[in-house]
Amino acid sequence: MTRKLNILLKGLLCMSAAWLFYSCSDNSETTERPMRELHVVLGSQQYEDVTPSTRTTLPDGYEEYIYATALSPITQIQGYMTSASAAQRDEAYVPCLFSLSASEGVTPVYTWTSRVALEDGTYYFYGFMPKEDVTNHVSIAPYQGDYALGAVLTFTDLDVMTAKDINIIVGVQGYQSSLPSDMSSRVGKFDYDPSTEGDKLYLLTEHLYAGLEFQMKVNPVYDELRTICLKSITLQSDKADSGEDPLKTVTATVTVQANATSPTVEFSSFKRGTDGKVATIYDGEKNLTTEYQSFLACMCPGSNLNYVLETTYDVYDKKGNLVREDQTARNAIKLDHTIGAGTKRLVRIEVNPTYLYVLSDPDLDNPTFRVTVN
Repeated sequence: MTRKLNILLKGLLCMSAAWLFYSCSDNSETTERPMRELHVVLGSQQYEDVTPSTRTTLPDGYEEYIYATALSPITQIQGYMTSASAAQRDEAYVPCLFSLSASEGVTPVYTWTSRVALEDGTYYFYGFMPKEDVTNHVSIAPYQGDYALGAVLTFTDLDVMTAKDINIIVGVQGYQSSLPSDMSSRVGKFDYDPSTEGDKLYLLTEHLYAGLEFQMKVNPVYDELRTICLKSITLQSDKADSGEDPLKTVTATVTVQANATSPTVEFSSFKRGTDGKVATIYDGEKNLTTEYQSFLACMCPGSNLNYVLETTYDVYDKKGNLVREDQTARNAIKLDHTIGAGTKRLVRIEVNPTYLYVLSDPDLDNPTFRVTVN
């Protein structure tokens, strides 16, 4: 406020000086100096906002993960605390499983917590999420014999299709109370010293698989008559155009290298099955509306192009009467090309029957009589 007031005072002084000059000239007998009409325009410096920020600057292409709105909620994070000296001694890493917890209240705060015994000094933190979909088919080793250079994560018998969005940790920053103000330079940085950086970790992650996002809604006209209640949605791998059985499992070798902008991923040991892989991408009860609602399925890049989407649902009339129960709709999904890791395709589905399959008693209430006089 002081700076702005100073600028105002300077402007007012200029106006006063101009007025005094005019008065003196008006009373003078000389007219050598022309009289000028002066106007003042103020340019005020903007206030600099020094309020502590609760947001973190992220690298290009990253966004904040919000559990409450995530298409694939993460409940467990598997981490590994490693050290360069431990790798040289062929000692095991320190595993740490972070489990989700939520604070009480109208707007809960979600955090992932783990209790780990760590000494002072530098560790290197590697890992993936969600833990529950990978089970125990994973191993970790130092990159080129030194965890300071990176780590190699090997996932065996990994489902080629899943409802879980598997992510690899690609950057770490320890902090104490306030969130790190800038994470844009932490991709490829895994060092962490609990004695100096605090007991909190900010993680950057990258998708291992590709995604198919299904968006569903009901046609507004049909929605006036019926309510569709989703009970389950599954996606199944279908046979390839060549007639080969669909892929079911794969081995993924992920090399996370220090200072690299992205991990190196190699998929191998594909296994096929006659029945294909089925992923349940929704299980519960959710009413479709006239606005799109999203559901996510993830798959190994390049594994399949042909899928079958199966939706189980109930139909209610607008007075809550169950009209049809456990109905099933099957839709063939054929991709025109493979999609890469970290990318997704959007599939939109609109429920729009052309007739009512079953009438309910309320459908006959208050019939309209149309009279035509010839």
